[in-house]
Amino acid sequence: MIDLAEDIVAIWLEIQGYFLIRNIKYGRNQEIDILAMNSKGDKMHVEVQVSSNPLGILSDGVNLSDKSYKEAGGKYFRKKFDNESVRVITSKYFGDTYSKCLVLGNFKSKENIDEIANLGVSIVSFSKVISDLRSKTFGDTRVVLADRYRQVLSFLIKD
Repeated sequence: MIDLAEDIVAIWLEIQGYFLIRNIKYGRNQEIDILAMNSKGDKMHVEVQVSSNPLGILSDGVNLSDKSYKEAGGKYFRKKFDNESVRVITSKYFGDTYSKCLVLGNFKSKENIDEIANLGVSIVSFSKVISDLRSKTFGDTRVVLADRYRQVLSFLIKD
């Protein structure tokens, strides 16, 4: 299922020079949100979890509020980044060497998110993604957004 947050993250990644494969289906109602690779050979599995409410449930019934943070963080990591189906798909595209990234909106427990990070997942706040897109600048490179990107952002971000 494609959602607006994933579209925004995709724009952010494309502007940084990544080529994307999105919404790769596997199993029953499961998908990898984004696989990204750039011309330098950087490869990344990206999951996007954004909600308008602070998250107690990150995804598909993994309730972070009901478990120890290590157990909940580990369960989320295995479900989204390290189950057999995901390993088969990512190795098909990337081999064994790639990074993992979770773009995250609001959440309830910093400890849960810290545990996911301890398992090797880079955590990027959705607000950083929006901030980068608003500035249209990544490092020293000035980025000119295509019209369709500007339209999406102007709808979402009112100055």
